[in-house]
Amino acid sequence: MGRLQFLSDNIVKVYVLEKRPADVASLIESMPERFYVAMLPLPQEDSRVEVWPKRAKVYVVVCREKGWLLLLSTDRLRVRLSTEHSHAFSMARLVDKQMLLAMLGLVMS
Repeated sequence: MGRLQFLSDNIVKVYVLEKRPADVASLIESMPERFYVAMLPLPQEDSRVEVWPKRAKVYVVVCREKGWLLLLSTDRLRVRLSTEHSHAFSMARLVDKQMLLAMLGLVMS
């Protein structure tokens, strides 16, 4: 995995699922019943991540084993991930809290 550089100053915190799964589960549990998640493939090279709108508070979850970069927010997001050779875009989708916990393999309360 390459280094991620966040160009937006609205990133509240970055979590690595494999290092702190309990913290990720607590974060998801603290979110409303439905919230927005943008999902991108985890890049293998150094990348820049931009998030819109700038007013949104965003939490980032890095899932190394699954190869995902997840951005969680109560606001609808647009995300651009840029590497030296490519760009990827993602629009956040409204998801259910329990569905995301199950998808990540975290114990549901």
